[in-house]
Amino acid sequence: MENNILNNSQFGFRAKHSTSHAHVALTDYLYEEIDTGKICILVSLDLSKAFDKVHRQILVYKMKYWYNMDTSWVEDFLNSRKQYVQHNDETSATGETDLGVPQGAIL
Repeated sequence: MENNILNNSQFGFRAKHSTSHAHVALTDYLYEEIDTGKICILVSLDLSKAFDKVHRQILVYKMKYWYNMDTSWVEDFLNSRKQYVQHNDETSATGETDLGVPQGAIL
């Protein structure tokens, strides 16, 4: 990667890195540790709703101050976003939120 900001162990949202690769890497690591006599504990977290819980101000802060990025376009993209629920042609009241990033959006 050009800016080298992603960890080599990150498999999601990267070209040529799949869940199968993550599984193989994890299994290899665990076998190596067990072979050297170490005890291994695996804690698994379901982060399927993680993007719904991203605090936008913290995201922008990290991009700006940790990675020295121009965040003006991200702030414009995320500001004043609204969310609603639609079911059977009925739409709930819309409300602003400071959490979450749009699903399917590539920042």
